[in-house]
Amino acid sequence: MLPGVFPVIHLLRLHQPTGVFFLFMPCWWGLSLGAQGVPPFSMVVLLLVGAFSMRCGGCIFNDWADRSLDALVERTKNRPLACGALTGWHAMVVGGLCGLLALGVVVFFNKQTVCLSVISLGLVACYPFMKRFTYWPQLFLGFTFNWGVLVGWSVLCPGEWKDSVGVLYSVGVLWTLYYDTVYGYQDYAQDQKANIKSLCLLLGFGGRPLVFFKICHGLIVGLLGVLCVMEGLGLCSWVAVGGVALHFCWQQRALCVSCPKSCHRIFKSNVWVGTLIGVACMARF
Repeated sequence: MLPGVFPVIHLLRLHQPTGVFFLFMPCWWGLSLGAQGVPPFSMVVLLLVGAFSMRCGGCIFNDWADRSLDALVERTKNRPLACGALTGWHAMVVGGLCGLLALGVVVFFNKQTVCLSVISLGLVACYPFMKRFTYWPQLFLGFTFNWGVLVGWSVLCPGEWKDSVGVLYSVGVLWTLYYDTVYGYQDYAQDQKANIKSLCLLLGFGGRPLVFFKICHGLIVGLLGVLCVMEGLGLCSWVAVGGVALHFCWQQRALCVSCPKSCHRIFKSNVWVGTLIGVACMARF
């Protein structure tokens, strides 16, 4: 029997598009670095469609792997696979369609980009199981989500390498480590009861989370400064980096890790951080 429209929308997270932007932005950064300015619009569109299909497919696999754990957490207990609105068969069919969409995108890229995209599938497949073995699943998500920096760079510069690409990848990993830890505080109490490992459980409450976040912010802004020097970027890039620093200052003042609504608000506001980093990579004057 065919599933209803709304469970499929929720399975694909179409009602929560923020994750698509978080997956696409590192691709955009890497592509802009490779273009040394404004990247080709056609490549931007292809990477956006690719990020969309990968995010949808990743959500499906994540929900399938975590269906028993999701049922124990208030925020996730009504996800289609956790509550039984969809079956594993439905997930496989919808996931197959996402795979076809992704395949339709990669045929336009060079062999190195295709290989890097295939490697990313392994990272996506491993991620859901990290919370069972380590308190650092947010770090692994950073490695996974920001693989797009390498993918985007390879689109225009196959077979080439610059140290600034590694710096940009490190920026992305730290950024994801930060915003996903903020996101994880929404489920702190229930993760603890369900024995779901998270960096939030290591940090706890009090002053430790804010100190950790400030360290992440400082490293991100510092590495962005290094990137600007290495690439010889101009005033607009430095202004964008300053905007990242100011936005982090606002987040530090506005965030309350014991308030789920505050955590969700700060998590979503990181779209602006990603956009400013993209502007810093793209601006050359």
